[in-house]
Amino acid sequence: MEEVLQSKVVQEIALSCNGEIPEQFIHKEGFPQSKVDSVSYMDDFVIDLSLVFSPSSPEYDHELGKLRSALSQWGCFQCKEVIIVLSGHKSWHDKVREVGKQFFALPLEEKQKYSRDIDDWNGVIFDLLMKAMARSLNLDDDNCFLKEHGDSVTMFTRFNFYPPCPTPESILGIKPHADGVTFTVVRGGRPSSSER
Repeated sequence: MEEVLQSKVVQEIALSCNGEIPEQFIHKEGFPQSKVDSVSYMDDFVIDLSLVFSPSSPEYDHELGKLRSALSQWGCFQCKEVIIVLSGHKSWHDKVREVGKQFFALPLEEKQKYSRDIDDWNGVIFDLLMKAMARSLNLDDDNCFLKEHGDSVTMFTRFNFYPPCPTPESILGIKPHADGVTFTVVRGGRPSSSER
C-alpha cells in the first residue's frame, strides 16, 4: 500500500483512507509526541499585514515589532490580513480561497495541466513581504532584499492541499528541508488548519 500512496496526491490519499491515517505518516516507536495544546505566544506569531503596509497607522511600529520578533524567533509568521485587492470588493484572501476551492474540485487530469504554470500576482506579494521584512529589521533601504535578488528573480506559486488531521498528535509533521526559496506563503482554508 505504501508504494501506491507515494504515487497519489494528498487529496486522493485523504479521500481514500476513510479517516484513517496511513501507516507511513504515523510516529514510530520512540518518536517524541507533538504538542497540540493551544499556546499563549500565538498572538505574537499572527501578523496583520494591513498594518505592516500602512506606515501612517498608530499600530504600525507595534506590528513591525511583532513581525521582527516572529521572524527572529520562529522564522515564520501567520498573516491575519492582506491588503491586496484583485477585483471588485473581494479581498486577496477571499479570491485565493475561492480559486483554491475551484481548483481542488477539478479532476486530477485538469489540475495537472497547471502544475508548472507561473502566475504573475506572486511577484507583488514577494515585493511587499520583502520590503516589510526590511522595515521590520530597521534597515535604511526597504529595497535592500529585492536588490539582492536582482531583476532576474524567478517566482513560483504552488497550491498544496493539507487536509485536517483527525489525530495530529500521532503524525510525523513537516520534515526539515533545504529548498531554494526565500520564503513560503501558506494559506489555510480554515482558521485552525495551520495548527493541524
